[in-house]
Amino acid sequence: LHPRVILKVIPPQDWASGQNVDVTIFDGYSPSEIGEGNYIFIRATARNLPLQVVGEQESVSVLDWNRQHPLTRYLDFSRLRIQRAWKVNPPSGSQILVGATSGPLILGWEGNNRQVLWINFYLQESDFPLQVAFPVFLSQALDWLVPLAGYEQEGRIRAGETANLRVDPRLREVKVIDPRGGVKLLPVERGRIMVEETNYQGYYLLEAGSYRSSFAVSLLSEEAVSYTHLRA
Repeated sequence: LHPRVILKVIPPQDWASGQNVDVTIFDGYSPSEIGEGNYIFIRATARNLPLQVVGEQESVSVLDWNRQHPLTRYLDFSRLRIQRAWKVNPPSGSQILVGATSGPLILGWEGNNRQVLWINFYLQESDFPLQVAFPVFLSQALDWLVPLAGYEQEGRIRAGETANLRVDPRLREVKVIDPRGGVKLLPVERGRIMVEETNYQGYYLLEAGSYRSSFAVSLLSEEAVSYTHLRA
């Protein structure tokens, strides 16, 4: 298992909104409603979410994918094959991460203090779990849903890139200390900060009152980025 993960599997009837977990995964089960939090829906959704399921598509292959989003960058979905998937109308403000000719296959969305990843097909009805991209995708999904939180994200940000980081949404500003001791105060907007000055390799510290976190900047090229894989 991924070193960040403590996994608990429960039957649908034992689930209740508001449980104290970082990420909830609904695999083929659609709850009536969800509260605030981070969610992964695998061929599932909730009635109080804005995703509309409008039909079914079969024998699906990937048309294109988002090469810049933190969930899908550095990955290759060109050989992904899917037996069937939902046809959906993506919600306003969502990002299509992987798409077919007939519509989105994987979507990311943020709104109403929720962060949601939709995978609109059953994993077992695809060859996704057999592909090299799969464990990397899961690892990057965890980093997107629950970034930082006391864990370094080494190898995720290259020098010169803008770091879009999620922090405690109750904060108004965060102090960023670069590897050479330089300090900058950044405003928190919708629970995120944008660190544009990442010119130095090493660890950057984030501080605000009792809040502490960090992230790492690497000089590796895009092709040389290393990953931590989830292991079943």
